[in-house]
Amino acid sequence: MQCANIAANHVLNFIVIGDEIWIWNYDHQGLIGVGGFNFVQDLPRFLVLLYALQRFNLEDWGRNPAFKPQPNGDDVTVKVDDTELTLKESVIDTRLVLKGRGTGVVDVTCENLELEKPPEEAEGGMVAKIYWAEEARTSEETILDKVKEVAGNDEAVRGHVPILLLAKKFPVSTSTIRKALGLDDPDKGSRTLFLLVFKKLSPIEELQGDELFDAWRQCVLCHYILWKAGIYHRDVSCENLMYYRVDSNVVGVLNDYDLASLAREDNPLGNERNGTTPYMAIDLLRADGQAGNVKHIYRHDMESFIWVFIWISIQYKDGKLRDRGPLDAFAKVDARGCVKEKRNFLADPQAYCDIPGRVYGLVIFLGRQQHPREDTRSELQAAKTALRESLADLAPDVSRIAELEQEIAKHELDLEEKSDDAVFTEFAKQIRVETASVDTIISRSSKLEPEDK
Repeated sequence: MQCANIAANHVLNFIVIGDEIWIWNYDHQGLIGVGGFNFVQDLPRFLVLLYALQRFNLEDWGRNPAFKPQPNGDDVTVKVDDTELTLKESVIDTRLVLKGRGTGVVDVTCENLELEKPPEEAEGGMVAKIYWAEEARTSEETILDKVKEVAGNDEAVRGHVPILLLAKKFPVSTSTIRKALGLDDPDKGSRTLFLLVFKKLSPIEELQGDELFDAWRQCVLCHYILWKAGIYHRDVSCENLMYYRVDSNVVGVLNDYDLASLAREDNPLGNERNGTTPYMAIDLLRADGQAGNVKHIYRHDMESFIWVFIWISIQYKDGKLRDRGPLDAFAKVDARGCVKEKRNFLADPQAYCDIPGRVYGLVIFLGRQQHPREDTRSELQAAKTALRESLADLAPDVSRIAELEQEIAKHELDLEEKSDDAVFTEFAKQIRVETASVDTIISRSSKLEPEDK
């Protein structure tokens, strides 16, 4: 129901069981439920409800008055300052959720923007991204301003990030009704509506072979420069990698920064667990990762890039998603189940399907990263358990305790993370980035790194 109209503020549901009725208000912050009552025994209360509903206008029912339907079709117009946008009826992408961002992407036309912007920015069409962002989070517009600064000075980023043409934050908040009702902590998780207009891009899943690899690798390099500049994407997925063409060449684009964070921001949401399960790093899918006890580092986004390439290469054929793909289970299980599926795949990828050579190389590379850490983590847990048991003995073996403490210290040292530069260098070598280019990228990115990171 929330997706029935563009940018719906809320929806009302009435649950009737027998002669009992409940009123539920859904918005993108969550559910507000009203205790049910018997509309037969409490008829006056029911009549008051009907009387109130009879006088509802479209805004009361949840329609956003800024978005005006057109009488000659399903198109919708909305004004942003003095610029009028026409949102087309065809929806490119929408996220069906009861709460959360509820992102929708639609084609948009605007004569003013087409005339004002350089041809390379507006040609090929435009899209509007409409979503409910958390008010406590740094806005995507702010982050894209930072991205634009980096792109102006680095060719690995320039042209590989989305072009923001217009942005609008609407004066609505899901906290308003909660404050009016006197609910506890009304601002926690509150959301507000954003509309962003971008140059239209194409999904990277359409590509195959060398073109797919080239566009994907360009996104990898762009991502690393931004990471070193203190712009953490943290949501690498198939949906967030796009491309466009310049003549016959593909140009990869690292898209969607609504869940990104900045190194210099004092924002508790910066360590929130983000991502799309099939592409998330195994460490972040574990119980401690899902609980937010694992810091999101560059290695995790690197792993996500690998899972994205594996997914597209195996799940898609001729640019189309297979009806039944070998990795379907990745998307059908919870985080814990996905850890198991990914471990099984890394242990024996050929059991799933015939793996293309380039993909197989990435699988082996990722397995070499994962397996030693898995073994060390298990050995560390065993040593800690043995130490607890030794300390609980009535007559503790001092030498055994010292031995276990040394073993634990060694395992913890082995589990210490490598530097971002070291991780990137190994990854770049695997994806055949020339050594001179890697050195240049690391040198350039080091100058961008925030001092107080």
